[in-house]
Amino acid sequence: MQQKNAGKVLKIRENIRSVFRDAGFSGSDILLPADVGAQLSLTGEIRARGNRFDADTRRIARAVENVSPVKCSRAAVEKSVKDGRYFVLCGELDRFVAIVSSVLELIDSGASKFIIAADSPEDRDEIARSFEVMKGSSELDLSVYESDISETGSSYAAYAMAYSFLSSDLPQAMVISRDSFCRSNNIINRRDGDRSPAALLGCSSPVVIVSTPTIKSAKKMAAKCSVFSPCMSVLFTREVSSMKAAVLFSASVSRESKQEDAGVEQLGF
Repeated sequence: MQQKNAGKVLKIRENIRSVFRDAGFSGSDILLPADVGAQLSLTGEIRARGNRFDADTRRIARAVENVSPVKCSRAAVEKSVKDGRYFVLCGELDRFVAIVSSVLELIDSGASKFIIAADSPEDRDEIARSFEVMKGSSELDLSVYESDISETGSSYAAYAMAYSFLSSDLPQAMVISRDSFCRSNNIINRRDGDRSPAALLGCSSPVVIVSTPTIKSAKKMAAKCSVFSPCMSVLFTREVSSMKAAVLFSASVSRESKQEDAGVEQLGF
């Protein structure tokens, strides 16, 4: 990694540490429906672990203001924090490297369950490769949900992956592409009775990481990620803008800037 980019990645980690260290993350025991354990566990065990995030909105908003390069009103930052939505505006910085570094820092801050939503299968696989290269001695267990847009076949594998994700004591990150969950009839959204694999994953209150080129597409993807019942979402984009929200890092907007980057790319979803 070039020294300039390495410095930016370190800055992202520093900002996340400043905002979320001692912010209220802890582990939480989850009581799953009994039949889930009976069907998906060799032992019938239904013990599971998830995130607990007892966030102090005002404290976190103040922390965001202290690190954010984008100046906006306290009310706008507090609304973004209350909504559980944060932004990392990467510019030319490798978005996937920034994601891996941020997840590792959030693990150090107490989070343990992550769902990473990528814009395409290619991006999904590149994020997975970046984790394998960068995770070092971290005990993070990474899984890749590879179901494509085909809706045929059994949903058992999706339930089994959800159970494995929930039941592990180790930090878990699942990488999934947009086409695998954004449609109501995707396998991961297929209901068996009153629940789906996506709803089971949501039992862990995961941190959702969204990776897309633009802010507009990231917001749309984050809305679709509501099926996972996240405790918070961090949206990583290539686009840079002086937006009115909880911005944790911006590659090229100074702290004093109040004007949008005139060269912002305007791409559709």
